[in-house]
Amino acid sequence: MSPWTLNLEGLRHHEYWRLWTAHLYHYGWGHMLLNTVAMLLPLYLLPRRLMRWTPIWIFLAMPLIALSLLQVPSLDYQGASALAAATWGLAGAILMRLHRKEDRIWGTVLIALLVAKISSEMYGIPLPEPGMHWRSLPLAHQVGAFLGLLSGLLWPIKRTLRV
Repeated sequence: MSPWTLNLEGLRHHEYWRLWTAHLYHYGWGHMLLNTVAMLLPLYLLPRRLMRWTPIWIFLAMPLIALSLLQVPSLDYQGASALAAATWGLAGAILMRLHRKEDRIWGTVLIALLVAKISSEMYGIPLPEPGMHWRSLPLAHQVGAFLGLLSGLLWPIKRTLRV
């Protein structure tokens, strides 16, 4: 077990950095690349004015997601898939609140794809994962999606914002 992964044993020893580092440590370069692209892709759909604060939001979301995952017995979490789900929810909810029709369409698409992914995991419908050497943690995706959607609904947007 890596000293970077999230687990109860590490937190019992006051290794609180694991609340952040678990999202940074991956099973390999392919895992990291897939998670990074999945996390950043929806953020590029946001207007630049609204994207400015997302790095701070991601930094604050990391321990919130990690603390939510600690309810899983024998947890050994690593990767940023929960953050990816969170950014999809965040971007989708923000885009649905903007004025332009194309923003609302992209927001709907992001949320629909996120709901499809979460639903498929909840009902045991496996998504194709050819050649993957890690197991997905559906609870991480659910927690991340919930946090992202909630944050996107609460994100301060001026009504007069026109992009």
